[in-house]
Amino acid sequence: MKFDLRINDRKTFWILLLVLSLWKVLLAWKLDVCYDEGYYFFWSLHPQLSYLDHPPLAAWAMALSRWLFGDSIWAVRCWPLAVGALFPLVGRALAREMFDEETGNRSGIFLMLCPSFAGTGLLMTPDTLFAMFWTITLFCTWKAMGHSARSLSWWALAGLFVGLGLLSKYNMVLYFLGLGFFFLMTPARRRSIFFGALLCGIIALIVFIPVLVWNLENDWISFRFQIHHGFSAGGYKPWQTFPGFMGGLLLVATPLLGGLTFWSSARGIVSGDERKKFLGAFFWAIVVFFAISALKGKVSANWPMLAFFSGVILVAADWDFYGKKLSCATVSLLVFIMFFGLIYFSLPAGFGIAVGGRSLDIIRMKEFIGGKEIASVVQKKREELHLDFICISRYQLLGEVAFYAPDLRPLLWLRKDGQDRFPWIDHKKWKGKSALLVSYKPRSWRMFRKVEPLGQIEIPYKKYLKRNLCLYKGIGYIPYLVP
Repeated sequence: MKFDLRINDRKTFWILLLVLSLWKVLLAWKLDVCYDEGYYFFWSLHPQLSYLDHPPLAAWAMALSRWLFGDSIWAVRCWPLAVGALFPLVGRALAREMFDEETGNRSGIFLMLCPSFAGTGLLMTPDTLFAMFWTITLFCTWKAMGHSARSLSWWALAGLFVGLGLLSKYNMVLYFLGLGFFFLMTPARRRSIFFGALLCGIIALIVFIPVLVWNLENDWISFRFQIHHGFSAGGYKPWQTFPGFMGGLLLVATPLLGGLTFWSSARGIVSGDERKKFLGAFFWAIVVFFAISALKGKVSANWPMLAFFSGVILVAADWDFYGKKLSCATVSLLVFIMFFGLIYFSLPAGFGIAVGGRSLDIIRMKEFIGGKEIASVVQKKREELHLDFICISRYQLLGEVAFYAPDLRPLLWLRKDGQDRFPWIDHKKWKGKSALLVSYKPRSWRMFRKVEPLGQIEIPYKKYLKRNLCLYKGIGYIPYLVP
């Protein structure tokens, strides 16, 4: 009983929020920008109405924070730090509104401890702002359900945040799928939901206009890219991708909490409790959508993560249903992972974990270590050879160099898909020029008349791991041969 009270307690919620927020500030200062953050930061240097991969809000937000903080890490990380604090606060407020204070405190604590939301509070990607607007939208929608006198105002607010969510990530459209599920399960509310959703959709569409205009002017390239990205089979069979999707769902929330979210969400759908039907509808809307996508191709673990926002609140509401042993094991695993993360990510960059000389470090740590060194190597090599521009193999690497080597920004170009990803760059001005070519692996550079290898450079990170840079000199750039 004492154990259960600790995760219901308001003081526990606020202490945990303060501790984790301070730790994230220190970690944000310590870790280099990751691949995607550098890429989106490069967007912010050239604000557009939209971009190939995603809508523009992440870039717009960083353009604003760059105006405030300059070319510092805080221009990138101030947004996830703010969202990391707001996300559990909104979840707690929604759970308190729907159930009671204890459920609210428990929900907020679970949302802070759930690994699937760890990146949202630390890294600046389109998921960061999308997560915040998703949670606020569900809060406004539930308020619209219970306040008939002011329901239109709440629906209008929901529409505003849906629109902002769509400007962050196209996945926000799944809100209407979740609302549709709830519409089907609550016949008595169908009229109010229909007109509320109509108002919400109109306002969201108005907010979303910049993306529509940009796509209209660019042959709907972003929409076509995302549809292909999400539903292309890619040569995979369902049995190759679907088990990984389900395993990933349980892993990112831990097997215990993840399993409980599925159980509570299933119970919520068939229960007579309208509150649980509401949360269950938004859980299953996301899970089912991406399950269908997983039958055709690979689904990244972050795509369906917002399903767990609703699922975790349902688990918090059902907490008394689960036995003490299961409850204790679930919380213990979450706390263990939190402490492991606190310790591991706080280790010095060169400190490696290994057994018998075999590294046990997380491979993707390379994204957060060595960015400055890579940018320095590229800058020195370009100056040494007096080359006209720099052609980089991958857009993530280009973003990393752009962040840490500001002087090189006007000279950067992309080996493949550059005209789609960075349409504001006039690469034809380098016709016939020479370039430093940079890649992680050996590449062919057929857009140059002649290519001379310059060797490889190792950038160490941790103790037993390293990143390789393959360098070339490209002579005689041929713009029309760019893939």
